[in-house]
Amino acid sequence: YDNLVVNSGEEDFLNRFVKHTVTFDSNGGSTVSPVTVVEGAKVTKPEDPTKTGYEFDKWYYENDEFDFNTPIMADITLTANWSEKSYNVSFSGSNITFTGNATCKYGASYSATLSASTGYSLPSSLTVTAGGSPFSGYLYNSSTGAFSITSMPANDISISGNATTVNYTISYNLDGGTALGTNPTSYTIESETITLFGASKTGCIFDGWYDSNNVKVTEIVKGSTGNISLTAKYTAETYNVSFTGDHVSSNGAATCEFGKPYSAIFTADDSYILPSSITVKLNGEDYLDYDYSSVDGSFSIASMPAGNISISVTAQQGAYQITYKEVDGTVITESKLVKEYEFGVGATLVDAQDRTGYKFVGWYSEPELVNKVESIAPTEKGNKIFYAKWAF
Repeated sequence: YDNLVVNSGEEDFLNRFVKHTVTFDSNGGSTVSPVTVVEGAKVTKPEDPTKTGYEFDKWYYENDEFDFNTPIMADITLTANWSEKSYNVSFSGSNITFTGNATCKYGASYSATLSASTGYSLPSSLTVTAGGSPFSGYLYNSSTGAFSITSMPANDISISGNATTVNYTISYNLDGGTALGTNPTSYTIESETITLFGASKTGCIFDGWYDSNNVKVTEIVKGSTGNISLTAKYTAETYNVSFTGDHVSSNGAATCEFGKPYSAIFTADDSYILPSSITVKLNGEDYLDYDYSSVDGSFSIASMPAGNISISVTAQQGAYQITYKEVDGTVITESKLVKEYEFGVGATLVDAQDRTGYKFVGWYSEPELVNKVESIAPTEKGNKIFYAKWAF
């Protein structure tokens, strides 16, 4: 009875034979109709069923693969066995590395990681399709680059996205200077090479821009990354200090660095005295920001300005000045006191007038009243200050 299958038109004839039913359990696949077979006959293998996401494998009877050459001796149920299909997962995009398997079985979970190249950041969203149609059954975190699909659909997955450039900042510390041009305050890895404008600062020479590692930076080359902090560095300029003296000499230096203090001592020739005022010019213009004493000849500038200094001092021939003071600095102006003397002549000091309750003791060369002075020798020169001592 090989391959004998019951047909409705042959029912009377076949009623004389024992018949059995072969049932096909498609195991979630498309329906396969049962078949009635005469005992001892073989059942014809039906057309393979279909199942979304699966590839049909074989028909099984109980736990074994069924051989369709087996005679049917009883009612039986054949069960379809399936294998999950694997679908492709592809990625396209610029400046992104995609780390994930190229395939995934239907229904399985899938995960991958996206990482942006240096100087770029991941896009906020991706374009994902399944079988060419938009697909939304995925999760994506642009901060971490994590991508996942909970259950793989029965289609190839295509993922696309382009990284965006990171915007880096450039900050400048002019250190009191002025920029010589407009330098950019930001850039990206794709920016063309930036040549930096320099800076200027009064009294200084610009040495260049230096980064946080104290490395000189003249340009930011295309392809650079990272925020940049630049500081302008300068070298103070050195200016000339010229001195012209008429019967006066100076021990001051001929140059001074900008911003540094400058000092000198002016000394008049014998039989000459220093003037009460001098002429100082900065780049040819009158300059007044200095200190000068005709008593001891001291001259100083607290901070060297940005320019050349010229000093002109003309000594006066004649007497030196004598000033009388109390120890607290109060000037004594009695008319009988000797107020000047000449080099080569000297002078004898005159006592101050006694005061009520006090007697004049003498003149001293310092406010501490240590060295008493009664006269000025002819060999002495220079303006003098003497201090009075009193006794009860």
